[in-house]
Amino acid sequence: MVARYENPDIERSYEATVTLRSDRKAEEPLTQILDLDVYFGYLIVNEYGLHHIAKTLRAWAEKSGTSSF
Repeated sequence: MVARYENPDIERSYEATVTLRSDRKAEEPLTQILDLDVYFGYLIVNEYGLHHIAKTLRAWAEKSGTSSF
């Protein structure tokens, strides 16, 4: 994170799109802007990995009534 603020060539804002595909529903794209500037000034930043992404996707799938993704 520190390098992102010290180097202006490194992006600090990203757009991510997740699409849910299911037998019961059509594609439902969810687009979010991931803006790392909200963390500017924090002393501690938690970094999450692939495990946390999968856990979140499972929770979204469960909430939308999809048994798998």
